[in-house]
Amino acid sequence: MHLKLPAFRWQIQPGEPVIDGPVRITPMAATLHVGWQSAAFAWARPAGLLVEQNGQTERIDIPDVTRRIQAGLLGVGAAVTLAMWAKQSRDRSKSA
Repeated sequence: MHLKLPAFRWQIQPGEPVIDGPVRITPMAATLHVGWQSAAFAWARPAGLLVEQNGQTERIDIPDVTRRIQAGLLGVGAAVTLAMWAKQSRDRSKSA
């Protein structure tokens, strides 16, 4: 039996534009698709906005505050774990 490896696809996709007078705003989403033979997973997050006005286009990025907080908590957890491991190693070497 041949197993099909997961197919990964990461892309930026535009959403439905909103038009208000001369301004056209298009939301952009970063999406990750992972598919197997009988299952699939999709994850999306806001990536930014395309603002078109007077013939000019500007991209406004949307910061992912939640991801930054999660990365910070992961870093703090790793630092605390390493500090406790180093302290236990030092205590064991002193008692031996």
